[in-house]
Amino acid sequence: MVATPGTGVQAVSGVGDVDGDGDDGLVFADASQTLRYLEPDGSTATLEDGQTGSNVGIGAGAVTDLDGDGVASIVAVDGNNDVKIVCASTADGGEGTTVITAADAEKSPPTVADVDDDGNEEIADVGRADGKVKYVDDVDGSNDIAYLQDDGGDRIDGSAGTGLV
Repeated sequence: MVATPGTGVQAVSGVGDVDGDGDDGLVFADASQTLRYLEPDGSTATLEDGQTGSNVGIGAGAVTDLDGDGVASIVAVDGNNDVKIVCASTADGGEGTTVITAADAEKSPPTVADVDDDGNEEIADVGRADGKVKYVDDVDGSNDIAYLQDDGGDRIDGSAGTGLV
């Protein structure tokens, strides 16, 4: 799939079935940092509530299926430095966007990984206050914020320019 969307492209998040139609789409942030996806037929669609923030980097992050329902979500950082999980509305009325307001992240790409080895994925980002890598634990529940630490217990530095790609 190769295309040149009329809205431009500033960042690519990844590939996944974001609209529940069974086909993977290529998720990207357009020239105004809005999350959109390119379908295999060459058409594009905008993800509702998909506005990301930009400063040194662009807050368009990883594409993943956080809740295991077969429909991918995109983790992003918005213009208010909040981490959000952007999901397209599906035909059966599912999904929608969730904002995690306590995160206070840099406007750069967050990622998803099981950083605490508990078998569940966390959303990791670069903290705005100190530039350290932190993560949202218990994404489907309490949304606890914790810092990623090295073996010595020191917090790990991040980069506002590159984020956590």
